[in-house]
Amino acid sequence: MIFAGVVPESFNIKNYAPTNIGAFLNPLETNKALYALATSLDVITIWTLVLLAIGIAAVSGVKRTSGYIAVFGWWAILVLIGVGIAAATS
Repeated sequence: MIFAGVVPESFNIKNYAPTNIGAFLNPLETNKALYALATSLDVITIWTLVLLAIGIAAVSGVKRTSGYIAVFGWWAILVLIGVGIAAATS
């Protein structure tokens, strides 16, 4: 990104690739809780969670929907905790 002509002052190491919604938001002007939620909605993270859910369902011998519920449920809980901490510290 830096070699592509991006100004070094605007480079954010936490969002170096625009694969999530938070990469398109200004972290200084956006609400911290909204920014935390937007950065957690990442294409690569969601794809990893899908593969993890399929793997858990295959290993444990349950339906895929149970694997999806388990993986995405825990991910949603962790995202909500992170958004809550960001909202409390802003």
